[in-house]
Amino acid sequence: PRNDSVAAVHAALLRLLKKGSAADSRALARALVGEAMYHAVHREAEGTVSMPYLKKPLAWDPDNVFTGQPGNIQFKDDNTVAVFTSTTPHRSVFGYVGFDRGVVQWKVSIVQSPCCGYCGLAREGKWGTLESFADKDTCVGFSNFSGDRNVGREVGAYCTIRLDCSSGTVTYITKHGTREAQVDMSGGKLYPAVDSDENGHYKIEWDAMGPGVGKGSGGGG
Repeated sequence: PRNDSVAAVHAALLRLLKKGSAADSRALARALVGEAMYHAVHREAEGTVSMPYLKKPLAWDPDNVFTGQPGNIQFKDDNTVAVFTSTTPHRSVFGYVGFDRGVVQWKVSIVQSPCCGYCGLAREGKWGTLESFADKDTCVGFSNFSGDRNVGREVGAYCTIRLDCSSGTVTYITKHGTREAQVDMSGGKLYPAVDSDENGHYKIEWDAMGPGVGKGSGGGG
């Protein structure tokens, strides 16, 4: 540790520990300064977060689907692709992890064309189709909505979602560019979600641009 730092702490300790020896107080001062310097060097930068799930591929949760008929949503490729069968009712799939802290970014893309679908955010405990989505008024449509909310339904059509939990903003990145909206973070964790009808296959993955770790006050789970 730096001698001037040690000297300052030593002087303070001498005032506090009047009965102790100068040698003892100086040894304690060196120990305290050394410990403080260690933590200053090795601690995580202020505002960084621990998100261990980012080390694993993002996937859909087969145990959490919204569907009226068993088996009309299937999964493949380690649950990274949700397969909606040829039955017509809309139903939904959700990511296996939800977020209420930090900044995360993921991409949903079409592997096989649906008739139509929606890509957005579901709130924990409110599992359902589009009308239950936390961002139902701003989310993206696959051959639904109009203007920059409609990204089409051809193979390769995509929506990248960046969720900033600290500021309560969701950013949709599509072929139309970037669009930002506010989202309520007070009601529980938010999960990736897709509502679709027949035949759509949807792949989910962390976005190649990176999830933006370290821009919030904590992790999801």
